[in-house]
Amino acid sequence: MRKLISILLLPLSLYSFSMEVNINNIQPDRKGRVWVSLFHLKDASKYPFGKASHRVKFIPKEIRHSVYFRGLKKGEYAVSVIHDENRNGKADESILGFFEEGYGFSNNYRYFPSFKKSQINVNTNSIVNIRMVY
Repeated sequence: MRKLISILLLPLSLYSFSMEVNINNIQPDRKGRVWVSLFHLKDASKYPFGKASHRVKFIPKEIRHSVYFRGLKKGEYAVSVIHDENRNGKADESILGFFEEGYGFSNNYRYFPSFKKSQINVNTNSIVNIRMVY
């Protein structure tokens, strides 16, 4: 009976993956919330700060924090992180185009990377490490 249940559930596990996103170098002494956005390839035109496929926000209390995205389909994804200190829901930039709040991207690219440069191929459970820059 156990083998039958395992065989029946196998197709579901082939199409559902998880991603652990480990964020380092958070500055918890700064106010606001940290937004972690996961973009699927179909949302690539909205990357890095548009409407994401999945989004998690939290109030930082430590220099490290992990978030989990579950039920992901096989495909290409990219992650962006913003420390929204003034809670206006967007990544603020200076007149010169530099970020005024903490940020981070998958593959640890800086300064508005393309989706392709930040892309993560998900075909198994994944771990992504992102270092925040302030």
